[in-house]
Amino acid sequence: MQDACIDAGKVKEASRGKPEYDHLSTVAESIEVIGWFSADAKPHKQIEDGISSAQYWGNRILKKYKAEYVPRV
Repeated sequence: MQDACIDAGKVKEASRGKPEYDHLSTVAESIEVIGWFSADAKPHKQIEDGISSAQYWGNRILKKYKAEYVPRV
């Protein structure tokens, strides 16, 4: 599981500056949420942080493409 999170982060960073960066950031941040089961004491904090990050990137996509390309939103 941890390898999948690391790989998603690498793909995201490799696309920095490209149009799909926001989309890959949303996916990479969302994947980290499912890593909660490997957390030590308080997984709820990791889940909350991951959801917040994913929502940030998702909202960024909605804002960026709202008027430009409606089917994507």
